[in-house]
Amino acid sequence: PHTLDLSKMGQMKFPNTFNTIFTNGPDTYNSKLYLLSLEIMIEASRHAGVSGADTSSLSHELAEAKAEFEETFWDPKQGFYAYTMSPGAGQNTVLLNTFFAQHIAERLQLPDLINTKRYQQQLTGTYSAFMQWRDPEGHLVGAPNLLAGKGVKEWPMLGVIGSVEEEGVWVGVNDFVASTYVAAGRRFRDETLIHDGIEMGSAVSAQTWLNEKTGYAFNTPMGWDRRDVTWYVYPAYERELAIWDLMDSIKPVSLAH
Repeated sequence: PHTLDLSKMGQMKFPNTFNTIFTNGPDTYNSKLYLLSLEIMIEASRHAGVSGADTSSLSHELAEAKAEFEETFWDPKQGFYAYTMSPGAGQNTVLLNTFFAQHIAERLQLPDLINTKRYQQQLTGTYSAFMQWRDPEGHLVGAPNLLAGKGVKEWPMLGVIGSVEEEGVWVGVNDFVASTYVAAGRRFRDETLIHDGIEMGSAVSAQTWLNEKTGYAFNTPMGWDRRDVTWYVYPAYERELAIWDLMDSIKPVSLAH
């Protein structure tokens, strides 16, 4: 899966920050960023004193977009929001960082972008599957970017570099999603979600700082392969600063004296 065919590089598509994880039309990551952008514009208009009549079209568009998002992406059989439109029936996959924009909306104290019951259901229902991989010593390695749904035997779409990013455990993404779990756990008064978030963040931190085989201390890579933590990509990547978001969710930082 890690063979790189340079002759096909010109055919690569970069649909979102996950680069070569292909999409078939819209995807949950970008679509939710669109919902967040609409909410930010509406809130900014209110702060700027723009009349309600001038923002009504944005509010109408937001309501329609939220409804379309739920209709398009929610898979009731799998119990998660599908990452993108599956090229075949029953081939849906789920993105670890599905709720990036939702978590940002919560941070900004904006309205929810999605159905909160489904939000909680996906966090609870997919955690154990995302966290199933361990290193030879039995330590958790963290969660990969993408997970195939139940009954899906292979990735429905792959880029020219194979499944490198689908199966990559990105440290910063794990930290951010861990923060999402902790914050959601506090919101829904669900201690299991809080525990899961701390466990996810601890897994990538332990691999970074305690696994002497990797040499990642003070040189954290963007991520490693879910089956082999020594197979890494992009050392010293700044996304790892997301650890501070996780720490703030566990114990909010206060600048008050």
